[in-house]
Amino acid sequence: MRDARNGAARTTPFTVCSVVVISKKHRVTSSYRPELVVVKVARSGVRSVRLQAPAAAALKALMAAARKNGFRLVVRSAYRSWPSQKRAYRHDKVLTAPPGASEHQSGLAVDLAVVKHGRLIRGYAFGRSAAGRWTRTHAASSGFVVRYPNHQKKITGIPYEPWHLRYIGPEAAGGVAATPTRTLEQYLRIA
Repeated sequence: MRDARNGAARTTPFTVCSVVVISKKHRVTSSYRPELVVVKVARSGVRSVRLQAPAAAALKALMAAARKNGFRLVVRSAYRSWPSQKRAYRHDKVLTAPPGASEHQSGLAVDLAVVKHGRLIRGYAFGRSAAGRWTRTHAASSGFVVRYPNHQKKITGIPYEPWHLRYIGPEAAGGVAATPTRTLEQYLRIA
């Protein structure tokens, strides 16, 4: 295993305070494969939703709470294998990480959208929607955070992605929410 601080890939993810960190600075190799379960939730554009078990249970709880509040959230992306991340990656796209550097490879990240009046609302429109605002406000109670908050690219290395949620557990999610920047990097002191 090589030192991940210089961006070298590791066979197991870099972990701080039991929180897995996968990023351009903390990469995993193609041999990393988390244990996943299939999550029976509403989805759009993906054949199945696979996550690590704690993230799966939390996602079901978050989506059920959203439904009780009148929002029909759907998953647009969840776990991506190394080959699927390689297919999705484009050097000219800012919002796609190269294989080994994507949180989707952890099985702890989801991209959400909402269906309203039969129409899919995704991307930045999701972030501006009532469902997006509700999700930002309530995600931490289920252990999720909006992983790349607005105006924090200098810290996270990724522009604002209101649709990208990352499971880190309720305690850590509450800690991230209490930081001034609302970033995982500041909470874990790895910025």
